[in-house]
Amino acid sequence: MCAAVCACHGLLHYEITEFSFTAEKFKEFLEGVAGTVKERTHIFLDNCKVHHAKSLKGIWEELDLVPIWNVPYKFDYNSAIEKYWALVKKSFRDLLLKRMLDVPRGKDLPLAPAVREAMRITPTSSISSFVLHGLAILERDATEIKNERKRFEIDK
Repeated sequence: MCAAVCACHGLLHYEITEFSFTAEKFKEFLEGVAGTVKERTHIFLDNCKVHHAKSLKGIWEELDLVPIWNVPYKFDYNSAIEKYWALVKKSFRDLLLKRMLDVPRGKDLPLAPAVREAMRITPTSSISSFVLHGLAILERDATEIKNERKRFEIDK
């Protein structure tokens, strides 16, 4: 699953796939994001290999998307999507448990429909505050780095 959230629009777009995301599937996701927001969009990305696929090289400009590559994983910078995922996972676990209890010994519990249902029922109202919190932490850390660089220059 891949999802995009923002402070202004909440949950922008998401894609669910049965298997791992390929470059082609990620390209479809990016097209979905671009189709949702009709303005230049900055996307914070982790360093997942598919995000750096050579076949995506021209897609960023074509779709008016600006990739912003995150530092090695830091929860605070990813808190918006991580906190939203936690809500989705809770809904998913509850749905899965209900299905397991409804069909004991069920050998084939399809997961993708349960994920889709979890996405449908999970409230998105807190996404804006999650995003704003992450941006505030990012701004705080950037300011600290700038101040540290200034002190370093003065000490030279």
